[in-house]
Amino acid sequence: MKAVLQRVVQASVEVNGQQISKIKQGLCVLVGLSAEDTSADLDYMVQKLLTVKVFDSNTCASGAIAESANGDAAVEEQAPPKMWAKNVIDIGGEILCVSQFTLYAKAMKKGKLDFHLSMKSAQAKEMYHDFLDRLKAAYVPERIKDGEFGAMMMVNIANDGPVTIEFDSQESQSSSNGKNGSSSNTTAGKSSRP
Repeated sequence: MKAVLQRVVQASVEVNGQQISKIKQGLCVLVGLSAEDTSADLDYMVQKLLTVKVFDSNTCASGAIAESANGDAAVEEQAPPKMWAKNVIDIGGEILCVSQFTLYAKAMKKGKLDFHLSMKSAQAKEMYHDFLDRLKAAYVPERIKDGEFGAMMMVNIANDGPVTIEFDSQESQSSSNGKNGSSSNTTAGKSSRP
């Protein structure tokens, strides 16, 4: 399973010129399923999307007000914001998922594209909706939006940063099952730098 995560201040999806989904601050995620994906890949991606820290320490979702422990509005901190400090749950952000079988495209001779690594449509639709259900169960269901599976969509994003990170559940499994039997310090989208 692949996911291309983009940190956004807003994102929306249109089908046939009609807006069908829209989010404010949070994540826009392009989701691709391979023929080899299982339930474990869905769980991995849900965990990764909800915990990856791509937001600054002073980020709150639109309309949210930071409060102190006693419930008063927090006084603006004097320290500069810390980068890569919060995840989407921490900021109360929204997530817009868009099915994207082309993430498994391979360029062949003469530029022709091959999609045989992508999961077949009927199975992919079922697994994609299972993924959305798991994401909703792990977070706040109303904050999870999606496009229309299998439709030609116009995806509009305002990428903040820009920040774009790719996750691949198969690469993660490969790196955690390293040749020496120990876990690797690197996963897709995560730097191994100290």
